[in-house]
Amino acid sequence: MIEINLLPPQYRTVERTPLPVFLGLIVGLLLIGAAFVAYVVQTKRGVTLAQQKRGLELDIQEKKAKAAQVDRIQREIKEARMRIDAATRVAQERTPWTRVLSEFVDLRPPYIWLESQAARRGADGKGELRLACNARGTNLQRYTEFRQRLRSRTNFMYHFSTISGARLDVRLTGEQYLEPKMLSFNLTLPLAKVESH
Repeated sequence: MIEINLLPPQYRTVERTPLPVFLGLIVGLLLIGAAFVAYVVQTKRGVTLAQQKRGLELDIQEKKAKAAQVDRIQREIKEARMRIDAATRVAQERTPWTRVLSEFVDLRPPYIWLESQAARRGADGKGELRLACNARGTNLQRYTEFRQRLRSRTNFMYHFSTISGARLDVRLTGEQYLEPKMLSFNLTLPLAKVESH
């Protein structure tokens, strides 16, 4: 059925939007606005997170480069330590003959002289120093005193395990010398075993 309202417009009742429809429109507009705001916020957050991700990726690359550099330096330090250890081992295993013989000369009293010396060291680290010495006169006290002097010098004896007993001989020197006889003896000093660290 069709209704026709013949009243002038100012007297007519205004038809209003039904309340549920009006409320539905307002809720719909609010939801659309909230969705737009959420989209804008999420977009900004996504841009911020993307920038943070790029920054972190750059940090990771820098840290990887630094880690590689630290690894390289640690390898170089390890190699240098190995070289130092090898050089130290070699230095400890070698007997500094010039210093040992120089100290021997300092320990030698004026009435004893060295006729010959021979040093040898085997591949197994064992070796010895053989000294052929002469002393003026035939007094055995000179020989004993000389051995004691050698034993008492720690720096000299560091390289040797002991002083073995000597074979003593009395030899004629000749009538042109002050003392016609001299004491001849050989000392054998076995090398001390070097301990590797």
